[in-house]
Parts: sequence; C-alpha cells; structure tokens
Amino acid sequence: MIGVVTCPGIFPLILTILWNKQSALAAVVSAIGGLGTGLGVWLGTAQALFGEVTVDSTGQTLPCMYGTVASALIPLLYTVILSLIWPDNYDWARFTDEKLLLDSDTSAEESEREAPIRPSNKGGVLSEASEVVYDQTDLRWQRYALFWSLFSFFGIWVLWPLPMYGAKYIFSKVFFRSWVAVSLICLRG
Repeated sequence: MIGVVTCPGIFPLILTILWNKQSALAAVVSAIGGLGTGLGVWLGTAQALFGEVTVDSTGQTLPCMYGTVASALIPLLYTVILSLIWPDNYDWARFTDEKLLLDSDTSAEESEREAPIRPSNKGGVLSEASEVVYDQTDLRWQRYALFWSLFSFFGIWVLWPLPMYGAKYIFSKVFFRSWVAVSLICLRG
C-alpha cells in the first residue's frame, strides 16, 4: 500500500537529474498524476477482484501490486509527454558559477573577482543558441548511475520477488530475516 504513495516520484526525480529537457511542471504534475492513477488502480482492482473496497480487500496482494506498479510507471509516461510539450533547457553549468565562501574574512569584492564570468541566463534556462558541453567523464558517470539505478529497481522489484510470488512461496522466519538483511545491504550499498 505504501508503494502507491511513495513510487510516483521515482521517474520524475530520475529524469530531473538526468534529462535537461525535464520541466518543473512535468515533474510536479506527473508525480501527482501518478499518485492519482496508482490510487485509482489500487482501489479499482480491489473492487474488481473482491466486489468491495474494504480494508481487507485493499490489503490483498494483487490490488497493492497493481496499484504500486501503476503508481511507479505511469509518471514516466506523464513526465515524458509533458516535457516534450513544454520542455525546459536547464543549464547545468550554472552550478559551476556558484562560489562557496570558505573563509569568513574573504571580501565580497575578492569573491566577485575570482568568480568565472559567464553570459547571464534568465532563471538557468538556456537560449536556443547556447549549447551545453558535457565532459566525457560526466557522461560516463551519468550512464553508470542510470544503469545501476535501473538494474537495482528491476532486480529488487521484479527479478527477485516475482519467481517466489509465482511459486506461492511462504517465507520462513529465517528466510524473512535474510531477505530483510540483504534488502538493507542493497539499500545502503
């Protein structure tokens, strides 16, 4: 049940970091739309399978699973469509313009003199004529992060539990403890 509430932000968050066309509107609307879709699928599945929407029927495995999967995947569709209709061209190089104040005795004039001079842009949005140049190292680490986040997501959510669900496996106390321990190791790793 908690997955219906917590999962809508997964793909909007990932695309906010990895895709410079992601718009703020798309990130917010897709997460809220995903929550609504997940709740609708969760309650609709409980009604369709059990004929009623009660605590017992909504707590069953299939309504929870369908609601969580819808809540996780539908925002991907929403955010891509909204970002393609109203794209943002966010300038990630804007973060290099910021100068941290390490010494309290550094004057404002020194900070301004040391700060790199860049053409100003309004609100961090690039004009159509400007271009973002990515370093090969940045692109490599971006692909690395994307691969491991997708691998972890599908491994923990699909490849690991699905065979046990299909076999109608009943957890023993020792196996459940091991499952929780390995899950926490994967989470912290």
